[in-house]
Amino acid sequence: MAERFQKTNMPGMVKDHATGAILNTNKDAFIAYKSRKAKIIESNSRIDSIELTVANLQVELQKSDDKITEIHSMLKAMVENNGR
Repeated sequence: MAERFQKTNMPGMVKDHATGAILNTNKDAFIAYKSRKAKIIESNSRIDSIELTVANLQVELQKSDDKITEIHSMLKAMVENNGR
């Protein structure tokens, strides 16, 4: 029975005869890749959370601005009615 994997001229790489794929057998590189990927996912999650917080703050700010405008209108009407 023939070997499924054949060493290549590239260090840490083998060729899979069944699929023709070149595979990386460097475990340290794989662990480093997984670590980088986890950090990217964590960073993206944090960014998503911050974006959601900003969006919520924008909505609350708009509500506050609407309330201030309403209070301003009420005060203006009260001043005009007392001036008569």
